[in-house]
Amino acid sequence: MNSLPVIPLSTWAKGKSDDEVSDFLKGFSCKKNKEVQWFLRKLSMKFARLNISATHLVLSEDLDRIVAYYTLVCKPLSVKADELGEDSRKSLEDFCRLNEQRGCYDFSAYLIAQLGRNSAQDLTETISGDELMDVILDHLRR
Repeated sequence: MNSLPVIPLSTWAKGKSDDEVSDFLKGFSCKKNKEVQWFLRKLSMKFARLNISATHLVLSEDLDRIVAYYTLVCKPLSVKADELGEDSRKSLEDFCRLNEQRGCYDFSAYLIAQLGRNSAQDLTETISGDELMDVILDHLRR
């Protein structure tokens, strides 16, 4: 697969009307999971505006079709300190803090909240699930 362009939905949508964004998102179809289709079409832009999540579009080379998308969320997590060994505690202390009142280590992690591939029959460019995961992991590494 050639490297397809990946653009944050909020960046792509700048300067476009709500109708233009809605019409573009309607070009995404997911027959295997209608919730994935519904989220992109109905909630992704609202969540981006509210800074709840960040949806990224994997686009065709000519930027006129959605090949796939993924949505990331920064999720707060906690782990009970008394359930960890000394080595695990030391490792966690490199990137999070101990909440002494609760006895937990608190930290944030990225959650892949949604991902989906466009199953529209007239789409000429495709991406496999493995390739999509590679795109997401590369994004998170950067």
